[in-house]
Amino acid sequence: MVDPSMASIFSEENKTALQGAIIEFKVEGNKATKLTALTLNHTAGSEDQPIIFDGKNAEIDGSMVLAGGHYTVKNVHIKGDFIITSQVKNNFTAHHMIITGTTYVKEESNTALTRSSHTEDENLKPRFTVMFNDSTIAVIVIARKDTNFTTIGGTTMTELILQENAFVSTDENVVLPKVRIGKGATRVELNATIKDVIIDSTNEVTIVGHGNFENVMTNTKNEIILEMSGRVKNLDARNGKLTVWIGHHLLVGKVLVATDMDVKDIVSNYKNSQAQIGGVTDKVDYFEASLLRVMDRFGYVKLNLKNQGSHRVMYELVKKRTKNLTDTGEKVPTNAVVYTAEEEFIAWDGYEVHVYQVDESSKIVDAISLDIFFQQPIRWRVTDDGYLQIKTTFHVGEKSIADEIQFIYLYSDKKVEKFTDFSNIKWEMEDGLKTLNLKLSQPNNPKENLLLFFSSDYSTMEGWSGTGDRWGTPIFMLHDAAADNNLHFTWHFVSMIKWFNHQAKTDTVSMETYKTELITNKEELQSFESISAMIDTVNDRLQSTLDSYQHVRNLVSKLLVADYDKYKEKDRLRAGVTQEDISDALANCEALEDHELLDKKHLMMQIMYAQELFDSM
Repeated sequence: MVDPSMASIFSEENKTALQGAIIEFKVEGNKATKLTALTLNHTAGSEDQPIIFDGKNAEIDGSMVLAGGHYTVKNVHIKGDFIITSQVKNNFTAHHMIITGTTYVKEESNTALTRSSHTEDENLKPRFTVMFNDSTIAVIVIARKDTNFTTIGGTTMTELILQENAFVSTDENVVLPKVRIGKGATRVELNATIKDVIIDSTNEVTIVGHGNFENVMTNTKNEIILEMSGRVKNLDARNGKLTVWIGHHLLVGKVLVATDMDVKDIVSNYKNSQAQIGGVTDKVDYFEASLLRVMDRFGYVKLNLKNQGSHRVMYELVKKRTKNLTDTGEKVPTNAVVYTAEEEFIAWDGYEVHVYQVDESSKIVDAISLDIFFQQPIRWRVTDDGYLQIKTTFHVGEKSIADEIQFIYLYSDKKVEKFTDFSNIKWEMEDGLKTLNLKLSQPNNPKENLLLFFSSDYSTMEGWSGTGDRWGTPIFMLHDAAADNNLHFTWHFVSMIKWFNHQAKTDTVSMETYKTELITNKEELQSFESISAMIDTVNDRLQSTLDSYQHVRNLVSKLLVADYDKYKEKDRLRAGVTQEDISDALANCEALEDHELLDKKHLMMQIMYAQELFDSM
């Protein structure tokens, strides 16, 4: 028997959500009186049709774990911890949850199926969204890289801990008491009002976004780059010998430094930013703006405004890194349009929204830049009449499909359909969005789907939907990818091989060897265990070669700054590099075995570039 207090958990509505669940009870006599732990394992669900678990205000007297699928959880009180594991690859939404323990968003496992993107801006692209609506959370710890954490409605919490790069946005009336940036984070986007921001990271940290922070406290010796717009009332740099760079659109009230230091010692760009320091008061009605996704209309957003006052609000969509935000006091850009209440507009991929508070003379009173970061740029489905339909937020203008897309692969139930010729296919329009409809040669209702999609500037692997053999389709995919000659598909093979063994190497020597083994021994390599063991064997065999390559990589990394292509050319060579350093890297690179692959050539190119920079000094 089950106590009536738990009856709502086991309702007919939750039948799908509870398939494969692990459930623990407290039993008294012949009656289950308390639910002490619940793990949901179902692998189905999609953004359009998530699996819904509705507790109808029931209590779990312990912890709840999500271990797969695309879930929406509603109306449940969890007295223990709430854990979103690395097996959850799709977005998660919560409504009316109370979590007394700690909420964890676990770091992603390399051996699991992943949704991944591969762009020149790879570290800045959110891959997983967690949204809480009208919920009460004690502490939430985010350890998954590039998580987008969003709160709407009356959601409250005591502390948010970011152990990895993340994106944070809150509803207009939400004030976060404490956000702690942990040791693993290097870049965080904060679009929120926050009482205390505490920086504990051992890395150089960049904070972007727009917000109002009462206190920013630093416990680091590394540089902090405040590229954000908005206001910081107190910047406390007394704990640690560090430097702070203050962005052009940020106002700082006070900079607190140690008694033996001066503000000029701390603020690295003090000469250019001193006018921005001291301009923050206790005023609380600053203009605020954020983006809200229109939940039932893919690709569309609306503005969430606060303290607009009697001023007009205007906005413009701008391609990233092509135009700076126009300063206050200047005329509003001619391309900006007036925003009307509840207006919905398309959030084009690769764009940002510049929002302006404008006076009667069309001069800017306040300006905010909002990044479009919380959605994948495609939505796809297999239609009942046998078409693969793909909606996009690509702002491609007059470009044809062939100009924009290089290939589309659809894997389902250990079969694959590949599209590589788009010369005779034209875009269709649906709700203002470029839409692609491809006729499938074998229309079916597959148990599981995995779409691989590649365009000229965006690549994605969409996590699978439906149920079915957990490893059947991934094994089929891996063998197919090993034999595929599409050079643009290489990145996906790199991701796939790590599903089976996180020790898989990503250098081209190892990748080509794995492919050869998979092709040569296809019949023997038809299980997770056999493929994982093959990877270990190849790693052992290539260890000496890989060590030599890694030694050269280490030498080259000491010549050029990390992500050097993002710096001006004069800043790309590391400080203190000598001709001896360059010559040593060159000699070691020339001694490498030549596998006729890209690694040695790529390393040699970097060394030659470092030599060129050194000679031009």
